[in-house]
Amino acid sequence: MTSFPRIVASMTTIPSRIGCIRPVMEAVVIQTVPVAPIELNIPHICQCTGQTYETPDWLTGLERVIIYRTEDYGPVAKIAPTLLRYTADQETYIWSVVDDCAYPAALRGQA
Repeated sequence: MTSFPRIVASMTTIPSRIGCIRPVMEAVVIQTVPVAPIELNIPHICQCTGQTYETPDWLTGLERVIIYRTEDYGPVAKIAPTLLRYTADQETYIWSVVDDCAYPAALRGQA
């Protein structure tokens, strides 16, 4: 059995896309190399538009997804808050995931 390092997928979204990120999250969860968990950094308020984020019920119920409410750091919010949480952890790899890309089966190669 192959032993993989612990990998955390980190992402953020914007208010207009939060309801559409389910396919991305489902694609990340079924990758050949297991990801546990997906850490979703959701700002309290979007700095570009001033909108608040409405978290869909399906999102809060997803297994292996942890939602962190953060400040809005712009595009770097997809990774910066997660990196800060793991500053002292040398055993965990952080994978930055974008919210508008469904990772296709072709990218799920054998590791």
